[in-house]
Amino acid sequence: MVKLGSTFQSNHLYVVISDPAKHAGKCVLVNLTTQRAKSDTSCVLAPADFPSFIHCATVVNYGDALPAEQVNIEKIIKSGQVRSHPDMAAEVLKRIIEGALRSPAFPTGLKKYL
Repeated sequence: MVKLGSTFQSNHLYVVISDPAKHAGKCVLVNLTTQRAKSDTSCVLAPADFPSFIHCATVVNYGDALPAEQVNIEKIIKSGQVRSHPDMAAEVLKRIIEGALRSPAFPTGLKKYL
C-alpha cells in the first residue's frame, strides 16, 4: 500500500511526502535528481541517505512536485509501469518535508497536504 514515505521509480525516484490516509487518498510526490549548479538546495541528499538509488549529490526537485491519488500510484506500480523501492527512512523523509516547506519552488497549493 502506498503511504507517507513510499518510493517508486520511473525516470527518477519519486517519494510520497504527505499521508494519503489523512487526505482521502490524495498525496504529494516529489522526485530526486542529480544536483547541478543551479539546483534548489533546500534538501540535498547523499548516497548514504538512500543507497539503493542515490549515487552522487542529489536534490529534491520541489519545482516538479505534484498531487497524486494513492489508488493511481498503486495501479501503476501493480502494472509494472514503475518500480517500487523501499520506503524512505523517517529521518530522511523529515528532511525532505522540511525542505518542501522552505523551498521557493514548492507549489504553495500543495503545502496544505504536508
